[in-house]
Amino acid sequence: MMRFLPVRPERSRAKVHRRGVSLAASVCVLAAVALASTATAQIVNGDFSDGLNGWTVVQPAQSKPLSGAPVESFGIERAESLPEGPAVASLAPTHGWQIHAFNGMANFLVAATETPTEEGHILQVFSCGEAGEGRICRVTLDYRLINHEGNPLAARIKIYLDGQPRIVDGTLSEDLGFLHGAIVAPCGEHELKLCLEVDTGISSWTANFDNVVAECVDEVPVRPTTWGRLKARP
Repeated sequence: MMRFLPVRPERSRAKVHRRGVSLAASVCVLAAVALASTATAQIVNGDFSDGLNGWTVVQPAQSKPLSGAPVESFGIERAESLPEGPAVASLAPTHGWQIHAFNGMANFLVAATETPTEEGHILQVFSCGEAGEGRICRVTLDYRLINHEGNPLAARIKIYLDGQPRIVDGTLSEDLGFLHGAIVAPCGEHELKLCLEVDTGISSWTANFDNVVAECVDEVPVRPTTWGRLKARP
């Protein structure tokens, strides 16, 4: 939906010029403050507008790629080699993974069978500013998990930072909506892995990741609150 700004009365050319200079100076000051508070060299291609450029794809060793060119179905992704229908994958004996970019997001497409538990992921090593007292690296992202067939508890999103699982979530998407995740760590260099883990058994899944952002920002101190002060509030 388009938004329209209200029309303001026209000013004289001289006043507009002076205000323009003042506004330009203000913009420069704000830009300098923003650069001082957040560090550069963050996540590359976190919105997946450039495919999977900047990300390393790691697929389960025992699983083969799903065959067939990916096509769009109900706003998600499925493989042409799988049976027709709204599901991204099916209970057919085909077993495999597709990890690629689709519609401006990372797309994991899985048809699982009676194989051991598998985990596929994309990863990126990134610099989140410089370590220093009073500064933190804040990583945020959107993700969703969609179950098409099989046990709805047999898969989960796993997000690792520096080899440690920081988010493990098997919540299924409602109406194709995304969940928002956040991780906090010291500023510096980190490795981020966005994963889908699928248990043994016949099932089919889609997982998506989008809007991955990392910023080194000033830590905001939290003022302690006593029980007495809490009870005194109306």
